[in-house]
Formats: sequence, C-alpha cells, structure tokens
Amino acid sequence: MTAILYTTVDAIRSAIGVDSDDVSDAMILAQNLDLQMLERLSDTVPTHETLYDTDDGARRLTLWCQYFGAFTMLEDSALAIPAKIQANNDQMSRFPVDFEKVKQGIWNKLLTLEKRLNPPASDKPYAIMGVSTAGYNPVTGA
Repeated sequence: MTAILYTTVDAIRSAIGVDSDDVSDAMILAQNLDLQMLERLSDTVPTHETLYDTDDGARRLTLWCQYFGAFTMLEDSALAIPAKIQANNDQMSRFPVDFEKVKQGIWNKLLTLEKRLNPPASDKPYAIMGVSTAGYNPVTGA
C-alpha cells in the first residue's frame, strides 16, 4: 500500500473499480499524482495543510485525493486497463465498462468535495459592520 499525498494507490484503484493486476502501483506512481494533487490543491485550497489537521478536513482531503487520483487515471490511462485477461490458454473478457460514465461520476464527487473544502465567499461569515471606525461614512465609503 503506497501512499500518495493524503491517499493510497489502493484507494485510487478502488474508486475506479480495478485491482492491482489491472493497474499496477508503478503505473499510478509514474504519473506523479502527488505533484498534480498539490498543484490543484494550491489553486483551490491553499491552506490544505492546516485543513488536514481537523477531523472534517482530513476526511474530505483524503476523499478528494482518492477521487482526483482516480479521475486522473481514467483521463490519462483508461486505455491501459485491459479489456481481456489472459493466462496461458485461459482468456476472459471483462464485462463492458463505460469508463466515461465512471469518470463523470468521479468528477461530480470531486467537485462536491472541492466546494466543501473551500466554500464560496458567500457561505463564509462576515461582519455586520463592514467598517466600524469613528468618522466612517458608509454612503461615501470615506
């Protein structure tokens, strides 16, 4: 079980619905998912290190990284997941999987988690009195 940022390669594979025979650890690690996750998190949740210290934040970041890794794997390497499994003379075709539909479902989960990790400014508390200094005129703003 190899760790990638706040998740593991096993968690990423489970979100896609494959096992280590289909997608190896090396295949996942070769994509530098941890760097891609850090890049995306720095844009959406710049304080993710401090957010991870809270219970809700740790859970949400773990799930976000799992889904981001799964989405990236499906976007970049879906063709590498074998459609047929063969061992010696035995061969089995995988049941048909619509990876685009799976990818869209993972993307929706990812967006939902991003909203919970970094709520819009309107959801954040604000001061009733924007500026409360003597001599401030709220009409002119001076």
